[in-house]
Amino acid sequence: MKRTVSILLGVVILALCIPGAALAANETQATTTVTYTVEDGYIINIPSSIDLNNSTCLEITASRMNTPGYIWVSIDTSRTAITNNAMSLQDGSGHSLSCTLTVGDADGSGNVRGISNTDYRVAIFEPNSLTPTDYGKLYFSVDDSSAEVGTYTGTLYFLIRQ
Repeated sequence: MKRTVSILLGVVILALCIPGAALAANETQATTTVTYTVEDGYIINIPSSIDLNNSTCLEITASRMNTPGYIWVSIDTSRTAITNNAMSLQDGSGHSLSCTLTVGDADGSGNVRGISNTDYRVAIFEPNSLTPTDYGKLYFSVDDSSAEVGTYTGTLYFLIRQ
């Protein structure tokens, strides 16, 4: 009995896997409905981490940008301390390093500026543009000339607004 049920179940699953076709025996016309949905909203891609020993540039991009207005990405300075264009990296033992932040254009055009408490934008997206029209690359520079040996970390908090 189990074998018969298993065979019947297999035949049903196989039949469901075969795509349906419009059969048109002796017909001179047939139709196919084509559907595509464009979703609204945006998806901003900000890497969750960066190892400054391997790369000093964090790139902010979009994978969907169907919005009527601009999208602004900025550092949340209420949660990320920025002083003199720099954030502090800590090693967990009370030692810290200063990490200077600068922002540049995604196209590499050379428009580079520092990050401060008054100008903390890191990417600006126009409607329907997956590449930032202003900024988009965040650069890090660490002066470790007087640092203690260890691994130093810090957290950047971002705001994404329309």
